[in-house]
Amino acid sequence: MKTTDNIFKIPIWLFALTGFLLLLTTSCKKNDDKIIKEDPYKVIPLPQITDVIPYEALGSGKIVFNRISLLNISGLYLIDADNKKTSGFRLNGFPWPANPDISPDGTRIACTMYTYETAVTVSLMNIDGSNCHPISHTQWWPHYPSWTPDGSKIVFYEGDYGSGILHMQSPVENASDSVVLTEFSYGDDPEWFIIPSGCCSISQEQKIVCVSYGNKLNGILSIEPYVGKTGVTSLLPNTSHEAFESPVFSPDGQKIAFLSIEHDSLDLLGFNSVAVKTMNPDGTNLSQLVKIETYKMPVLWANSQMRNRNVSLCWSPDGTKILFTAPIEEYGCHIFVIKSDGSGLTQVTDNINGYDVDVSWSR
Repeated sequence: MKTTDNIFKIPIWLFALTGFLLLLTTSCKKNDDKIIKEDPYKVIPLPQITDVIPYEALGSGKIVFNRISLLNISGLYLIDADNKKTSGFRLNGFPWPANPDISPDGTRIACTMYTYETAVTVSLMNIDGSNCHPISHTQWWPHYPSWTPDGSKIVFYEGDYGSGILHMQSPVENASDSVVLTEFSYGDDPEWFIIPSGCCSISQEQKIVCVSYGNKLNGILSIEPYVGKTGVTSLLPNTSHEAFESPVFSPDGQKIAFLSIEHDSLDLLGFNSVAVKTMNPDGTNLSQLVKIETYKMPVLWANSQMRNRNVSLCWSPDGTKILFTAPIEEYGCHIFVIKSDGSGLTQVTDNINGYDVDVSWSR
């Protein structure tokens, strides 16, 4: 009886206000959904980044990267080293862009786009986000687009756990020249499958390098297109204390740069350091250029966020520098640059609440 009395003592205006707020919230959500559906490709400018960019260390070219905030809001940012300015944007109906790769001429971006309905496409857009349109029409979810060195084709992975294929096609919608470079699984050997982590890099000679976390194929792989399983070679296998990410051919195809992650044997997701290493395309002449101690994330936090493994690397267009990311703070993963001989380590971004990933560099 006491509880009932208390309920009836609540002012009528509070009930009315609560009902109004619920109605307003529902109406706003419907309006937001309507706006997104009406114009999902509308470019939404993002605030200027406050990072102090060392333009002199970068030299020239355009750098695109994905910045994830503490609120898990994702957006693409551009560093224009020639004009010493930055800009950022996202698209109205695609809250989580990922894996941006700039075309060799610096005019377009290929990107994995996630919709609010969790659909996934590989899309193409201008450098400012305008004229965005999907170019992938595949059976499974497509990921990890990358340009061929001459900019005439885009390579991307299509698949799910334990199965998939690697496509190459012209950078147009409904391309008629789509081909399968290789399959990532075969029914006659269930243990043989490639699980890619990050983009596949392709050289001028159409040699492919990628990272896999499959049962038999674990580490950095070299892939010769069109020949199936016999064209896959393990260059550098993961170990209990070291894993690899983001192998990329140098512009002349003579070197592969990649990231080496050192971790505790019982903590496969966390890590202690990130090092930039290089080797020849056949796996020989392995050398370390630079090593950075990273923030040791608590295992539970790392497992829930999966951000600690989201590191990447790219070469400058002229091959004289290497750009890479490393999580050196609790909530901050930053971009660094070095010369191709490992000297001149310089931090490029410094926002302690920004997680910078998926770097790409073009002229």
